[in-house]
Parts: sequence; C-alpha cells; structure tokens
Amino acid sequence: MFKLCIKNYKIDTIINCAAYNYVDRAETEKELCYKLNAEAPATLANIAAEIGANYITYSSDFCFFNGLLTSYLYGDTTGYTEEDEPHPLSTYAKAKYEGELLVSQVMANPEMTSKKCI
Repeated sequence: MFKLCIKNYKIDTIINCAAYNYVDRAETEKELCYKLNAEAPATLANIAAEIGANYITYSSDFCFFNGLLTSYLYGDTTGYTEEDEPHPLSTYAKAKYEGELLVSQVMANPEMTSKKCI
C-alpha cells in the first residue's frame, strides 16, 4: 500500500524521520528496536531505489562510542565525519548502525544525517 501511494504521487525524495529512540529500553526490546532502526530504513531505501527516489535517513552519534561527548568536553564541536570509524556499543547503537549498513547496500549515495544533542 505504501509503495503504491508513493508511485501514485510521483515522490522524488523519501525522508525517514522515524526511529526507536528509547536507548535504555532497547536493551530489553531488542526486536522492536532492530525492526524500527535497521529493517524499516532498509525497506524504505529499497522502495526509494525501486522508484528512483532520493533517500534521507537519520543516523545517531551513539554509533560512535562516546567520542562526541568527550570531544565536546574538550572543546572540539566539529562532530563526526564520514571517515570516522563507528563503534556502536548498545543495542540501540548497533541497530542504528546496522540500518546504515543495510541502507548503504541499497543506495549508491544515501544521505545520512547525524543529529548531535549535547
């Protein structure tokens, strides 16, 4: 149904703003966390690729250990770049990172944005 709706309206960009973001609760709700943060972005990326649409999804600074907080405390507010190596530790972070990997397998140049909240 969703795919049909997108095709009927000639959507050229899909922006995925949805996520499971209960970081602590994700440790006990792993399946739901992975469905929303890994599987759903991959499904949307597949639909976008199928209809030739752009796809934008949101990452998380949780994928990068605790480096952002440490950097911020020491005055570096530049955040992460595409060259930084991910180190997801929690279930939430691992699910978000898996979503990035799955999206990257589908889309040639996915737009991934990481919002930092300090």
